[in-house]
Amino acid sequence: MQDPEREALRASVEILHNCQAIFLRDEIVRVTSGSVTIQRDVAVFELRGDYTPAPLAYAWTDPQVGDRTVNHQVVLHQGVVRSPRHAVAGFFLSDSTVQPQPGNTGSHSAFDWLG
Repeated sequence: MQDPEREALRASVEILHNCQAIFLRDEIVRVTSGSVTIQRDVAVFELRGDYTPAPLAYAWTDPQVGDRTVNHQVVLHQGVVRSPRHAVAGFFLSDSTVQPQPGNTGSHSAFDWLG
């Protein structure tokens, strides 16, 4: 992950959650279920401030298929989300617009992805 992308993700976390986000590390996350594979470069941030919603936030970019825009996805470390892998898997399980990587098709199960 390049510095400009990391800084844009940091800004997104801070704006969304009204707290300071301190970059900790990048982690490549690959989630596979059947023939569907999703891979994302996830930035892990520590959240600081008087009213932080969680200890950590996981953030990554998602390019829009057929478009030149990029969405920033931010998932908090809370509830069942205990790692960058859980964040990516849980996000994609809840998002019906997920596009598998080229050449991959199929369905997915929460039990496969979060296992």
